[in-house]
Amino acid sequence: MRGGIEWTGPSLSDTDLLQALTPVLESFAQLGVRHFVGGSIASSAHGVSRASIDADVVAELSLRHVEPLIASLQSACYIPEEREGRGNGPG
Repeated sequence: MRGGIEWTGPSLSDTDLLQALTPVLESFAQLGVRHFVGGSIASSAHGVSRASIDADVVAELSLRHVEPLIASLQSACYIPEEREGRGNGPG
């Protein structure tokens, strides 16, 4: 139960999370973006199991990465058109 609300949706596995992260991490690697992954997915990779299933990704992105990152993720991820502002910030 989270915040008084019981979750009844499908459960997420490490495999599901890794499958969702793979296109992002591959894009970072292709673009030369420095990054690291933390959370339970990283713990599991090092043989330490945790009850939660999550990933924290920290990336050193600059404006020059925006266009190629969007282009490389469009087939694997949902990117709303209004968010394709190419570095113009929220809104």
